[in-house]
Amino acid sequence: MKIAIINASPKTRNSNSELILSDLKHYLNDQCEIIDTKLSYNCAFNRVYNEVKDADSWLFAYPLYVDNMPSHLLKFLEWLSDNKLSTKRNIYAICNCGFYEGVQAECAINVVKFWCNKTGNVFSGGVGVGGGEAFDALKSVPVGYGPKTSIDKALGTIAQAIATKSTTSSKFVNLDYPRFLYKIGATGRWHKLIRKNGGKVKDLGRQLT
Repeated sequence: MKIAIINASPKTRNSNSELILSDLKHYLNDQCEIIDTKLSYNCAFNRVYNEVKDADSWLFAYPLYVDNMPSHLLKFLEWLSDNKLSTKRNIYAICNCGFYEGVQAECAINVVKFWCNKTGNVFSGGVGVGGGEAFDALKSVPVGYGPKTSIDKALGTIAQAIATKSTTSSKFVNLDYPRFLYKIGATGRWHKLIRKNGGKVKDLGRQLT
């Protein structure tokens, strides 16, 4: 059984999608053959399709952008639909967001579900991951432990569905970490980034005119 994992994060490396997929692969282990591919803004869609066309199932992994998926992933889905290149596959989706609540990714997961309904594919489950921005800081935490416990449990469930080519209900999960502490950490990260790029902390709240 072959599963194509399509990482649609706009980041070329060290993306939160990549880190989350690393935990997913821990659960997939050697249960199926994995085809890894990257979908980016400037890639050729036919190249990506040729890499994944022989897979029994596809998994899309992507970040939440303005309550939806990145535009290049949406264009890829439209391209597949227009060219009638994908039908009757099991399709899975993992969407991570910077919001603490994983349910914020529900609309972006549903876009994949509606695309499946239109194209004759089988939407077979999704995971909405809240607190995605914390994954870089949690790289050294073992899979299934600490603040990642609930998220990794959901990844284990969808991994089992992938390995058995079955359907599971979509799950929306948060970090096992207090929301107020996540907010403090996220705020500190923004302060650090704006200083690094030559700005001032007070500019974060400035209204553009």
